[in-house]
Parts: sequence; structure tokens; C-alpha cells
Amino acid sequence: MRPAAWDPVLVDDAAVLALAAELKVRPLTARILLGRGIGASTAARFLAPRLADLRPPDGMADLGKALDRLVAAFDAGETIGVFGDYDVDGVTTAAVLATTLRAFGGKVLARCASRDAGYGLGPDDVARFADDGCRVLVTGDCGTSDHEALRAARARGVDVVVIDHHQLPEGESEAFALINPKRPDDAFPFKGLASCGVAFYLAASLRSRLRETHPHFDPRDLLDLVALGTIADLVPLVDENRILVVHGLRALGARKRPAIAALTAKAELAEGPITAHDVGFRLAPRLNAAGRLGEAQLALDLLLAPDAATATRLAEELEDKNVERQRIQELVWLEALAAAAEHETSPAVVVGAEGWHPGVVGIIAARLVDKLARPAVVVGFRAGEGRGSARTVPGFDLFAAENAAALQTSLNQFGQRGNVGEDGAEVFA
Repeated sequence: MRPAAWDPVLVDDAAVLALAAELKVRPLTARILLGRGIGASTAARFLAPRLADLRPPDGMADLGKALDRLVAAFDAGETIGVFGDYDVDGVTTAAVLATTLRAFGGKVLARCASRDAGYGLGPDDVARFADDGCRVLVTGDCGTSDHEALRAARARGVDVVVIDHHQLPEGESEAFALINPKRPDDAFPFKGLASCGVAFYLAASLRSRLRETHPHFDPRDLLDLVALGTIADLVPLVDENRILVVHGLRALGARKRPAIAALTAKAELAEGPITAHDVGFRLAPRLNAAGRLGEAQLALDLLLAPDAATATRLAEELEDKNVERQRIQELVWLEALAAAAEHETSPAVVVGAEGWHPGVVGIIAARLVDKLARPAVVVGFRAGEGRGSARTVPGFDLFAAENAAALQTSLNQFGQRGNVGEDGAEVFA
């Protein structure tokens, strides 16, 4: 059940006391629960999420088709490519997929997108996997809209299984299988999974099918990765997401994965529980740093590190990337703030400059919205081509407005070609 916005005026005092007594919680807790639309029938499950309450993947479109193809690849000894987007959800999805497929004996090549090459799966990525002998390719957090790349894969005889959660464009997909809760024919009841959550369901389904031949694989061992991606992607922490994150945070706190032990050490997180705040502000920015500055492969290699020594070395490299990201971000922030000051009366802020790094424009746009309480578009230009990101305020659909003539005119004021990219568009979906 998705919680509603909290309106304390509409919460009945008698209902608050009754719920507090039934659940043995404080009246304030009961009031917040009722204000969010969570009554006695669902409150206990909300407060104490259980993995047993995860709904089965019945109705997930193309899941069975994907499972059949992957099992066939295992049996035939085919090389399977895994490709994740460059943000934390993409990297953790790729890590979940690679870990799972290898656990079932799959030969896996795991790679991540490069921000320099642009968002998502490209024809060049497909060609590289095909040249390396991959007959199956599984994408994470991308692929739904990558029609050109999917056509290139089909032409090369590569079957692409797309694991994604982004909105679907018009037209039929060229993918061999498209597992995306946003599909209109997808009957899975919860539509808010991040891609890493979709990948978790694929892993659990493979385990159900291959339990007899691989009894030691446990999808619960993936929950730390799922929590990282789910929290970082800012999807609603309700229903399945809440269950996955609660148990994933416990797994993160145990620090059994070498990458998590090394990453938390670099983030100077004390031994013990890890919170969603720790993930959002200490761990996710470090994992994002590599992708923001160009290559997310470093973050994926860290999450897949087989031992403590490898993980420590990669975490140190990632820390250097994060320090560099912070330096670049602060320089762009100061320039963007000065540029925004010239548009004090504008209903929205559109700023850009030559040389602003495309990997930090999303952060800058978010900071401008927080400071100025207006929608913000931030564009970095290189050789006359702009790549930007946008953020908005509650109640204003900037995704629709970015196509309006007024915003295009604002972009044109730079006298250059602007392009508000996928990095920002996802916020408005």
C-alpha cells in the first residue's frame, strides 16, 4: 500500500489511540502511520517488513522467456554479457546479475556504461560484446529505449535481455526479452522497483528453477547490493522496496562482502548498523563518483572484488575519484550560483557554460532547486554541444515543460545546441 501525504488535520484522535494500543507504539507513531494511510491491517507489516511478504513474480512480463534463454546459455556454455548503466542503480544491477549468473556456472563478461559515450547501451557496446563471443547480453538499468543498439544486437545474433524500470517509449521493443514493471502488459502489482530490485527477482526466479542443481545459491546474499541501488535511485521506499531495503541494510551492516567492508572503511563509518542516510550520503556518492567522471567500471569491479586486498585497492582508487568529483563540483557550483543570480525574477533557472563537467550538472541542478525553490536546468558545453540535467519543484512537471518553446528559447540563449539528458529526465517521470 502506498502511503498518502500526511495531513494531521484528518487524523482522528480516537483512531490514533486505538492503533497505538493495538500495535503497542507511541501515539505519535500511530498518528504518522494513519496520516500516511497505513491502518491496523497493514501497519504491522509496514513496521516489521518480512522477506516472506515479497509477492511472487507472477505476471512479470517476459520473465519466463528470459529464464529459458539464460538456462539455455548455461547448458550450452555460451558467454553472457552483462551491461549496467553508470549510476548506482545500474552498477549494482550489473553486480547482482554478474554474481547470480556466475553462481549458476555462467561465463560472464561484466561491463558498465561510460558517461563520455552517453546514457545507456550503444551500438559500439553491442559490437564489443559480440566480438568477445557473447551470444546473450543482459542489460541493467538501461536498454528499454536503446532501439539502435537493440537492432544492432539482433543483426549480430545477440539475444538481449533488458532489466530496467524506466518509462517505455512508443513502439515495439527489439529486445529478446524486456523485464520492466512499467510495461503496460506487466501484471506484477508493484511498479516502483529500481532495476536492482527487478534483477533480484530474476535471481530468485533462477534459484527456484535451478534449486536442485545449485542448492547453495541464496538470493538473500544479494540484498546488500539491492539496498544500495534502491536507496540511491530515490524510488519510493514502500511495499517491496521497503522490504528489500530493511533486510538489505542489515546485510550491509554485516559487511560480509569485501567491497562493503572496504567502502565503509573509506567512508569512515563505524562498525555496526548502516542506515539509509549512510547509503545516500556516504556510500552512494562514492560509488557514483567513477561514473560521474567518465567510467563506472571501477565501481563495478569493486562490488565484484573477490577478496579484501582487491577491494581495498579499488576502494582507494574510488576515493580518489570522489575527491576529484567534489573539487570539480564545487568549482561548477560557484560559477552556476553566480550565473543564477542574474535571473532572480525568472520562474525557472537555466544556466550553462563551456567546460562544466556533465557528471556534476545533476547535483548542481538539485542544489539550485534547494536554494532557489525553482526548477533548474544546468548544461555543460564541450565544443558547442551541450549535455545537461534538470530538477524541478513539487507540483511542476518539468519533463513536459522541457519540450515547450519557452524552455527551448532559454536553452538557445547560449547560441549553442542544448540537450537536456536522461540524467535529469528520470526525476520527472
